[in-house]
Amino acid sequence: MDTFYLFTGDYVWYLFSGFLAGYSTYLIIHYSVHRYRSPRNFLKILWRHHSLHHYYSDEVAFSVSFPVWDWIFGTLPTRKSKELLKE
Repeated sequence: MDTFYLFTGDYVWYLFSGFLAGYSTYLIIHYSVHRYRSPRNFLKILWRHHSLHHYYSDEVAFSVSFPVWDWIFGTLPTRKSKELLKE
């Protein structure tokens, strides 16, 4: 019997669909950040956050679709870096 199936059981399809939905969201937002201008809605927060990673420091702001991960892993940008991006 497969080891992965031992841990997931019949929930494997729920886990797979959740992973697929999350990764699809990530890809769409990341592509949009690089392809289009900054939006004028709530997505502007995500655009600015990830732009810090590419245009200020590649050591911060790794998260594209959920900035809470940067807070959890300690890669959240400082206030100073956010101010530089606004200029």
